[in-house]
Amino acid sequence: MSEPNARSPHTVDEGGGISVVIPHFGDPDVPAELLRRLGQQVLHRALDVILVDDCSPTPFHWADPSVRVVRADRNGGFGSAVNLGARAARQPLLLILNSDLRPDPHFVEDFVAGAAAHLPAILSPQLIEGGRPGPTAYRTPRVDRLVLDQLRVLRRGEGTRIGRAWGGSDPGCQPGTVATTSWVAGACLLVRRQDFLAVGGFDEGFFMYWEDADLCRRLAGIGVPTVFLGGLSVDHAQGGSTTATRAVLWNATSRLRYARRWGYRRRLVAGLAAASVANLLTDLVGSERLSPRAALGRFRGEAGLLRTAVRAERAGGVVS
Repeated sequence: MSEPNARSPHTVDEGGGISVVIPHFGDPDVPAELLRRLGQQVLHRALDVILVDDCSPTPFHWADPSVRVVRADRNGGFGSAVNLGARAARQPLLLILNSDLRPDPHFVEDFVAGAAAHLPAILSPQLIEGGRPGPTAYRTPRVDRLVLDQLRVLRRGEGTRIGRAWGGSDPGCQPGTVATTSWVAGACLLVRRQDFLAVGGFDEGFFMYWEDADLCRRLAGIGVPTVFLGGLSVDHAQGGSTTATRAVLWNATSRLRYARRWGYRRRLVAGLAAASVANLLTDLVGSERLSPRAALGRFRGEAGLLRTAVRAERAGGVVS
């Protein structure tokens, strides 16, 4: 990978360098495409690229020595891999990229230029998924929002006034806007390395999911806001390292860990259990009425997921 037009860093505002940290697990072709695109970036600052192989079954290799490949000794999850890369970083800015992102040639330089006026902050561009703007910025997770989000009768109306009022996405963060928000998805983050390390990086107890919400909340506690840069976008392919079944369980387990850290785990478990009962009633008597057998099967699946997540979170949160 080449570094066109790179120059040594002085300060962030005057072209300070960037350490790109890419956590990876699984198919080596996914990060290979990202690395090729990073090699085509038009830059005016130093670029330090670190790919962290999170103990993939097939070790990742990259011939170009300008990319440092760091292999973890265990599969610790997204946050653990990013933390390992951040400790190895050499530049004042950290750019954390999912391995399934597909940036255009000017993306990195444009992101840093757009972020300069907001630093110190943790920032995200608009994520593009399936050719359309995808969920990127979110409101503070609360028990009422998390429980109502599980109600199918409301989820069917995500585009309605009720759905927008109770959904987790931040309605003030639309494509083209710049706004301070509660938290952003961790797929593409820019933050000063000193701020990231000041809060201890990601909480490695989150194997996957919700570590981004937790990080943004802890950064806010030291005066580092979360900023959505909706005038900049990047394609996000999604799902580069896991299956849908595991993703659902990881998300459910990490959601409980987040709730425990911020003081409402018991209320959330009770609320989610109640939401499953409400969903059963909706399936039995709602507009999309199911047979009793089908409705009970869906209810057992939801209740079983909650029980499994509760047990996994109590055991430490890692579900392999």
